[in-house]
Amino acid sequence: TLLWNTVYDSDYYGIAVYDSRGNVIADNELFGNVWDGIFMSGGMYNILAGNTVYDNGGGIYMRFSEENRVERNQVFDNSWIGIGATMSVANHFVQNVVGENVSFGFRLRSASGNWVDGNVVFLNGDHGMFVYDHSDGNEIVGNMIFQNATNGIVIQDSEGNHVHHNEIFEQGEDGV
Repeated sequence: TLLWNTVYDSDYYGIAVYDSRGNVIADNELFGNVWDGIFMSGGMYNILAGNTVYDNGGGIYMRFSEENRVERNQVFDNSWIGIGATMSVANHFVQNVVGENVSFGFRLRSASGNWVDGNVVFLNGDHGMFVYDHSDGNEIVGNMIFQNATNGIVIQDSEGNHVHHNEIFEQGEDGV
């Protein structure tokens, strides 16, 4: 369990979790790290909650991870993405505030069966949410997505995603 830490100015990640299960990473402040504020590879059943992640290379990023909960985090002003998942399945991204990141708010790449629910996604430098490269069967529901530089949600080369009950407005280009 990692609670109530302030992690900053690391040459790599603020917090890195490799091949680990059942950890709680909560209520930490991560900023000024060269790579991601929180990075996870091969994680299962972890909870990332209530963290404030800003001014890093990327915000929260996972790969090869499944059945984790990423909830109630504040992720903003990162040089790359806010929250991302690559080749990760069955994760829950719930009630995060993701804004003012240089690239995407959320990025799912080859990530399937995830829930993206009740998030606020705004003022990102590209798409609010980018779901692509065989990211199949994701549920994107109940999010508020506004004022992103290009599109609210982009789904590309992916199948069976359900996008419903979202409020999407004032995008630079298309809503969905």
